[in-house]
Amino acid sequence: MQLLSSFPWMRRFALQLAFISVALVIMVSLAACGGGPSSGTGVTSSGPVNLTIWSWVPNGLDKSIALYTKLHPNIHITLSNVGAGPVEYNKL
Repeated sequence: MQLLSSFPWMRRFALQLAFISVALVIMVSLAACGGGPSSGTGVTSSGPVNLTIWSWVPNGLDKSIALYTKLHPNIHITLSNVGAGPVEYNKL
């Protein structure tokens, strides 16, 4: 303990390391309690999926979406051009 009292930065480092260690132990134990799809709470979709994409790109994105939906027929994508400017930035 004499070593920690003679170097204040080591005391701060030790306290920070202890705090981070306790936080990690708590997070790991809480993560172990989480359930996945195997726990019966997962939702799977058997029908088409509808996605809405907001974009400010004026050209070209519609072609990419058309190609994607051609390759993935169960996914429907709606493109919404939100523009650019303060009103649109507030939406995002």
